Amino acid sequence: MPTATVFEPWPGTYLVKCTVSFGVGSGGGNAQTVDSNTLVITVLKPDGFKVTSGLKVPADNNSTITVVYTITCGGTTSNGNVGTAQELITNKTAPYSTPTHPPDDPAWTPAASSPTFYLSGGSNFICDLKGTYLGSTNWSTIPVGAVFYTFTQNNQIIMSDACGNTNTYPLGSVKLQRRKVSATQWQIELQ
Repeated sequence: MPTATVFEPWPGTYLVKCTVSFGVGSGGGNAQTVDSNTLVITVLKPDGFKVTSGLKVPADNNSTITVVYTITCGGTTSNGNVGTAQELITNKTAPYSTPTHPPDDPAWTPAASSPTFYLSGGSNFICDLKGTYLGSTNWSTIPVGAVFYTFTQNNQIIMSDACGNTNTYPLGSVKLQRRKVSATQWQIELQ
């Protein structure tokens, strides 16, 4: 029995109809067409995320940590997304830097997929490479165990539909912090 699989990444409600056509048989005659059942399919929009890896994983103070956000639709892990993932960092505090309250990001970034923040091609997660963000701080002046940077991570996906319309899907936010865990290592944690 023939089958067909269709991947529809754009949120919306679709009517799927199957039409079966039979060719001319050995006895001649016209082709026959039989309409089968129809099915209404709803592709949910991405509407949330959860942090699934990268927390409390110590890294050297001069290296990055990859935080992975799993995208959800209606509270359930998404099966696949297309488009560009974007972030907006707000509510920054850096108690060992000057200024101690760096300004919020002025705009959502990146404008296009970036090697440091990206929607993994057609999948259900965002990869985010985080650095220490020391600003003007000398690493050696931060006490071991101290939180040296806090922020709110806001995420969204933008995608263009088949007609070229751009849609924005806010995913929400999470409060994160960076902590010095040893003389040479740091980690990211939930606030």
